[in-house]
Amino acid sequence: MSLAATAVAIGLAAVALPSFNTMIGKELSLSALGAIPALIAVAIALGLGAGVYPAFYLSRFLPAKTLKANKSAATEGSGRMRAVLVVVQFAISIALIVCTAVVYGQVIYAKSMDVGFDKSGLISVSGTRAEAARTVAETYADRLSRLPSVVAVTRAEVTPAAEDENNTIVQIPGQVSAQPIVIGRTAID
Repeated sequence: MSLAATAVAIGLAAVALPSFNTMIGKELSLSALGAIPALIAVAIALGLGAGVYPAFYLSRFLPAKTLKANKSAATEGSGRMRAVLVVVQFAISIALIVCTAVVYGQVIYAKSMDVGFDKSGLISVSGTRAEAARTVAETYADRLSRLPSVVAVTRAEVTPAAEDENNTIVQIPGQVSAQPIVIGRTAID
């Protein structure tokens, strides 16, 4: 059953992904092909866990004794436990709604924030970090700067707002801190 639920979940994610991409204005892809063995293992483990525990719990009851007993299934503490479970479920639902609202707010903020530069007319050429491509990149930048419609040309290790990170961990001399300071480093000409 959990394998079927996993297959349905992957299918629904694949169907909903284009709409989600349109909503957030980004291009995400479902690259779960490498994770399928892990998903199958998790689905099997969850299915076994969900089925084995009730089976062991119910196997403790003696059917004849349970059917002969003339009392209801409710015991003294079952009402209190039920109320606690309802409150916990309600609290988890509220927490998930709040988390969804926070994530939605962050998506809206990320889409509307000023990135600090005009993205229109920006040309980014990747693959010029190698030593062999350095002279070609210099020549290309020089020729671009000569064009009358080009305002400015610069070269950098990474493009603005790229996902690539080049960080350096530093410590202040004479100061012992438990937390190292991480500084982003980018070379620009």
